[in-house]
Amino acid sequence: YATPGGYFLTLCTAQRTPFFGHIEDGQLRASALGELVARQLLDAVERYQSLILDVWVIMPNHLHSILLALESDASPSASLPNMSSVMARFKACSTRESRRLGLLEPSGELWQRGFHDHVLRSENDLAEAREYVAQNPAKWEMDELFESS
Repeated sequence: YATPGGYFLTLCTAQRTPFFGHIEDGQLRASALGELVARQLLDAVERYQSLILDVWVIMPNHLHSILLALESDASPSASLPNMSSVMARFKACSTRESRRLGLLEPSGELWQRGFHDHVLRSENDLAEAREYVAQNPAKWEMDELFESS
């Protein structure tokens, strides 16, 4: 997870709780916690010059993102960040900030342990993952992570 290429990542909330808002007319209507997580995701990736947040979407109880890890021409020997470390830091920071702002109980959990990942090995893999992310809100009720209230 520290090599150049594309990574399709999915992170789920604890017990798949719909913390981040609800889908209406094929779009997320974000809660305050959903907005905070969006900002935290952008901030997390911005810390790494060799990472690009290609596409992403926050859903009521999970988020999908495609991260592109790039080798630097200026410093090819510089190591790329490990995706597990990037995701662990993002999850810790977003949880800490949501607790600090009172959007989550002081001992509450925001995320499930770990995350789902898929290494994108070809342009076709990348195109399919981008399409999946783009279409996810419109297909929410068919999503495997959908749980009706």
